[in-house]
Amino acid sequence: MPNRYHYGKRPGFYLFTVLLLALVLCFSFAVRSRGYKTQRYETVTVKYGDTLWDIAGRFNKKGDIRRSVFEIKKLNNLKTSRIYPGVKLKVPVEE
Repeated sequence: MPNRYHYGKRPGFYLFTVLLLALVLCFSFAVRSRGYKTQRYETVTVKYGDTLWDIAGRFNKKGDIRRSVFEIKKLNNLKTSRIYPGVKLKVPVEE
């Protein structure tokens, strides 16, 4: 029975294999270069009159405050934006 898959005479196969390998390597380096940053947090005690928007604005000077509010809610397992005085919240700090 003859061998149906003979790759030695197909330069296109080798080119495809090399390009696929290069693509996989580039993708792996791109993912690795982004890295896994460890987020810094500060603990804030809520005072009377504070809102999540105020707290997020104090710690986020250059980004979108809506994203900071979302992150604070996610970190502290808050279902709503309602906070009470005396509660301690973890707040992400921009570096």
